[in-house]
Amino acid sequence: MSDHLADGEYEPPAEPRFYAYAEVAKMFGRTVRTVRWWVKSGRLKAIKIGAAPYIPEAEIQRLQAGGEG
Repeated sequence: MSDHLADGEYEPPAEPRFYAYAEVAKMFGRTVRTVRWWVKSGRLKAIKIGAAPYIPEAEIQRLQAGGEG
């Protein structure tokens, strides 16, 4: 639990963050086409929210840490 909470107070977990392909491309200095290829090849996992695909923050962190899946 966080230090700033009084005893017995509840702190809900942080909301998961999801990134659009364009955001991921910008983070890694790549094109959106490359991000699509990473997803298609399994290097990154994407989820659909409505009709649009997004990359979960955990996947970004894994890739930044050098994880290849």
